[in-house]
Amino acid sequence: MVLTAINAADERATYQAFRDSYPAGDPARRFRNDALRRLLDEFVRRTPQLEGALFADQGIRLMNVDARIAEGVIRGAVELRLPVLCVHDSFIVDYRHAKLLEDLMKEASINAVGQLLPTSGEWLGLDEVEEVVRDDYADLRRIQPTNGSKERQAMFEARVGPLDVS
Repeated sequence: MVLTAINAADERATYQAFRDSYPAGDPARRFRNDALRRLLDEFVRRTPQLEGALFADQGIRLMNVDARIAEGVIRGAVELRLPVLCVHDSFIVDYRHAKLLEDLMKEASINAVGQLLPTSGEWLGLDEVEEVVRDDYADLRRIQPTNGSKERQAMFEARVGPLDVS
């Protein structure tokens, strides 16, 4: 409901969109506006810093910020000839370049919003592992590339040249 309130232009639209997001017959469709208002009031009581964002039609603005950050990451990766896959608000790179991706994300967030935003990842990249255990870590993560993968890498490098991550 909070996300709906942040994206909606007014209270009435928030409550209607909230109810409409549930299938016919779901009990949530029967919530009255005053009950939903009490829920939002409690949210604001617990997180007063977000009160000004409610009913402020912030969705488009926030999507634009997200897009500017993604664009910055992608532009930086292209400059380095680092293949990157953008999936919504996440990025995938070869595990050997995770730290490099994190640096690109930090720079892009600073450029887009003026401050460093937190990032997270599920695995350490090879470029984040101490030198003394790097070979063991690489062996642990190693997956033999398929012939198709090798062919696509060769085609990529033939078109744009090898990665420049120095």
